[in-house]
Formats: sequence, C-alpha cells, structure tokens
Amino acid sequence: RVAVLELQGTKAEKRHDQIVCEGCQRACFSEIRWKCSTCADYSLCQPCKLAGMVSKGHKVGHAMTVIPLPDKGARR
Repeated sequence: RVAVLELQGTKAEKRHDQIVCEGCQRACFSEIRWKCSTCADYSLCQPCKLAGMVSKGHKVGHAMTVIPLPDKGARR
C-alpha cells in the first residue's frame, strides 16, 4: 500500500507546465501531451485526443506527436 501512495505522489509532480489543452482548456495537465505537427501551438491532453476533440481549425487527420510527461524538475 505504501508503494502505491508513493507512485501517486510522484505522478502528481510530473506535468506539462505552461501548456493548455486546446480541447478542455486545462493547464499544466499530467497526462500524455499530443502536439499537432501541422497547427502552430496546438496541444491536446490524452483524454481529449482519445475523444477526438478538435478546435481552432485543427483537423482530426493532422499528424500528432506524442510528448511524454517531463522528468520531475525538468523545464519545458
């Protein structure tokens, strides 16, 4: 049980700082980030990507790059 609590605490500290999901408008989210290879400054969190969210002229067919969670303490 202690190991589970430690993992949850570690995950909460990892997040995409200063990134806003264009689908749900959440900032500093702690899921995988999907960045559009076509649109300038367009990112989605994992739940919005899986739901097929689109906005701001982004098209579902655009190639997306997976950006994993940064290491704890890393700056982006």
